[in-house]
Amino acid sequence: MYRDICQVTGVKRKVILKRTILISLLTFVMFIGVGAIQWILGFVFQPSGRLWSFLYVALVGAMGGGVYGVMSLRTRLLDKVIGKAQADRLRVKLKIS
Repeated sequence: MYRDICQVTGVKRKVILKRTILISLLTFVMFIGVGAIQWILGFVFQPSGRLWSFLYVALVGAMGGGVYGVMSLRTRLLDKVIGKAQADRLRVKLKIS
């Protein structure tokens, strides 16, 4: 079935496999990074109420999203999602080569 879909759409299986591996690798690195951030933040910041828990989750989520965003800009994966022009503007703005 997968082969039939690739034949009909003209998509190259090798490209899909490479991008899937890249996305999985970026997700794993983000998982490790967020785990380290949570571990370090656990020494300083103990969420003990609704507001503090919300701030904790928002902070860790923003850091995880930032790590994934920077890595996807560096590997040029984000070019396929938002377009090359927009990704280039973000790279210039964030000073990422």
